[in-house]
Amino acid sequence: MGLRKIKVIPSAAENIASIAYFVESKGLASTAIKFTDGVYDFIIKLADTRKSFVPAVNLQEPCLVTNV
Repeated sequence: MGLRKIKVIPSAAENIASIAYFVESKGLASTAIKFTDGVYDFIIKLADTRKSFVPAVNLQEPCLVTNV
């Protein structure tokens, strides 16, 4: 299976920037930078980095599939 791609649409980027601008206008420039970096790091983590999926051995019993 292919990797899931994450694209930030312009309206989301504008909203993130406006929140960061508001925080910065309150005198918290370093907090605004941390917020922006944190949001984009979280968005990047939403991407599915698994290359393959492990099939269930017995479909009658529930199983937990982890990255192998």
